[in-house]
Amino acid sequence: MDLLAKSGDVEAAERWLFGMLEMGIEADAVSYNMLLGAYCKSSDAAKARALYERMRSTSVTPNTLFFNMLMNLHAQRGDILGAATWLKEMRQLGIEADKVSLNIAVKVLKRGSEATGVGMICEELRAAGFLLGGA
Repeated sequence: MDLLAKSGDVEAAERWLFGMLEMGIEADAVSYNMLLGAYCKSSDAAKARALYERMRSTSVTPNTLFFNMLMNLHAQRGDILGAATWLKEMRQLGIEADKVSLNIAVKVLKRGSEATGVGMICEELRAAGFLLGGA
């Protein structure tokens, strides 16, 4: 599945993962990360969100890498609010942001000017311990 996802064959990667699930084979976070990578490569935020929702309906917990990929997908599009939303979701699930998360947040802040998203990113960075005091 990794080779399919990395080669950009999104449909084949989907068939692989969803076929596994239909056969009762449990997928792990790495499997979901592979398909998410394909969605990110094709800039498909809608499918990325749908994959997240499907993952959350199982016992598999998304990891920091999964959220970093989601945030980066929105950062590449200059979507501050989208990146901030994923950073907030990550914190609410108790998944710790890392230096990569911080770098993605800084990247999106440099690209955009949408006030609500900027405030939300700063709030989430503060909650994660990356910023001190007021914004």
